[in-house]
Amino acid sequence: MDRSSDGEIIACGNCYLEANRIADAAECYQRANYRAGLEKVRDMAEAAGDVMLYQQALKALNQTATPDDWDRIGKQAFALKKYTFSLHAFEKSENGVMIGEIRKILSGLKEKVA
Repeated sequence: MDRSSDGEIIACGNCYLEANRIADAAECYQRANYRAGLEKVRDMAEAAGDVMLYQQALKALNQTATPDDWDRIGKQAFALKKYTFSLHAFEKSENGVMIGEIRKILSGLKEKVA
């Protein structure tokens, strides 16, 4: 079976990252156990308000987010109108005020669809 070297896997991850395919890059970096790449993914996920990708990167880095970290990514997701991601982050930080705010927004969106 042909096995790619870690260098080749990292290079592939870098190409994905340049193409803004962050989840694909994360998979490559995880496979190669490339910490610097995973840290980039974590930071990019936070900037994009992508809570699930952020969690994936944290897990791969063996890191735990603090309530302040969850609040920060929750605010970013909220600013980008990624309300489900934002709700998840604020639930992790136990920010009751923002949880209530997002639930109101989501309830209003459901009413518009119905």
